Amino acid sequence: MIMKHIRTFLLIGLIRLFMGVPTAAVPPLPIVEDTEVVALTLGEGGKTILECIAFAHRSSNPLVEYYTVFFELVWTNTGRPLRVNPTRIDFEPGEVVSGNNLDYLDQYGDNRLTLVIFDQQFIGEWVYLDIGSEAPPTSFYNALRQRTQFLLGFAFEDQDGIHYGWAEFTRPDTIFTTGFDLTASAWNPLPGEPIMAGTVPSAVRLVSQLTDQGLRLTWAAAASILLLEYADELRPEAQWQILREVVGTEIILPPPERTRFYRIRKP
Repeated sequence: MIMKHIRTFLLIGLIRLFMGVPTAAVPPLPIVEDTEVVALTLGEGGKTILECIAFAHRSSNPLVEYYTVFFELVWTNTGRPLRVNPTRIDFEPGEVVSGNNLDYLDQYGDNRLTLVIFDQQFIGEWVYLDIGSEAPPTSFYNALRQRTQFLLGFAFEDQDGIHYGWAEFTRPDTIFTTGFDLTASAWNPLPGEPIMAGTVPSAVRLVSQLTDQGLRLTWAAAASILLLEYADELRPEAQWQILREVVGTEIILPPPERTRFYRIRKP
C-alpha cells in the first residue's frame, strides 16, 4: 500500500549540467579586430574557464592595411589546460584526464595555446600569407596544421573541489586560415575524479530504498555539494522544495502519504 506512493526522480537536466556550454562561432575572413570565437561556460549559470579569441594585430604603418591574425586559447578563472605527458598535449579518445596529468605551460610559463596563425594584407583585395609554416616543428601549433580535430584535457576549481574535463575542437579543412570551433565538451561532476576524453559522464544516481525506518535516499558521497529536492508533481511549473535536513548524501524520510518525486541538482 505504501509502495505505490513512493516515486524517485533524477532530474534529466543534470546530465546537461556536466556538458560545457559553448557560445559564438568562427568569424569570417578578413578579421580586422579582436573577436571571441568561442567561450566555454560550465553549467547553467556557471563560469567561463576558456575563451578562444581571434586576435588581429595591425601593422604600425597607418598607410598599410596589414594584420597578423592568430587564434589562441585563453584560460580564465581557475581553468587550466592539461597535457597527456611531457611530449604530448592533445588526448586520444578514451585516454584518462585526471590529477595525474601535468599542467601545460610553455617555456615562458604561459598556458595559452595558439591554434591558427596567418598574415593578411589588403592590396586591392585581401591576400593571406602562411607565416605559420615557419613555426618550430615541436610546437603545438605545428602539430595541428594538418589536423581537423583534437581533444584537450583541462581542470578547473569549483566550490566543492577540482574537476576534470575535456573539450573537442574541430574545423572543416586544414587550410591555414581556417579556425577551430569548440564542438563538444564534458566534465566529471565528482571532484577529484577522472574522466575519459571524448566521453560524457553519467549523471549522479539517486538511490531509493524502503526500510523499516522509512524511505532512504542516497547518492555518491563525492557529490555532497548536490541539493536534494522534492515536488508533488512533474509539471513544468512544479514547485521544487529543498530538503535541508540532509546530512551528507543520505536521508531517511517517513513514507509519504501521496505521490512525491525527488531529484538532486547543483546549487
